[in-house]
Amino acid sequence: MAVPARPVTPLTASCSEQPLLRATLIRVGPDEHAFALVMHHIIGDGESLALLLGDALAQLQDPARPRAALPAGMLKRYTETEQAYCEASPKNAAKHYAARFAAKEALAKALGSPGGMVWLDAEVVTSEQGQPEFVIRGTVAARAEALGVGNIRMSLSHDAGLATAFVVCEGKS
Repeated sequence: MAVPARPVTPLTASCSEQPLLRATLIRVGPDEHAFALVMHHIIGDGESLALLLGDALAQLQDPARPRAALPAGMLKRYTETEQAYCEASPKNAAKHYAARFAAKEALAKALGSPGGMVWLDAEVVTSEQGQPEFVIRGTVAARAEALGVGNIRMSLSHDAGLATAFVVCEGKS
């Protein structure tokens, strides 16, 4: 059953505010959906998440089926550079998009989830060493500067139908 798409707002970093978990099923084609799950780290970890969703996602996964193009509304969250990277491997495009979505959500949480942050102001690129890193500008750069962030580190993973991202903001030295 598909859930209608709705605007995505970042989760807060506080455990006293709701929701601590948000799940969205997004229709990306007539017979294809993307599942986005964002949760506070306090209620689950990678192992418990794999147990919770692993069997269900394995039933839905069919890597041989061609991927439908993302709707224009979803593409607005990704820069041209991000889209080019994801589309360079059509078979793996969906998981690359999902990992970048997760990274931007994780960055918003690491920066305290202030309102008004723009998706395109956080761009996930690949360094010369092959590691993912952010290029930040505009609203995201202003928030990072206000918090005294000097370096942003991230880890992306996409395996078994799941995409995860961890972001750590380090202070200026």
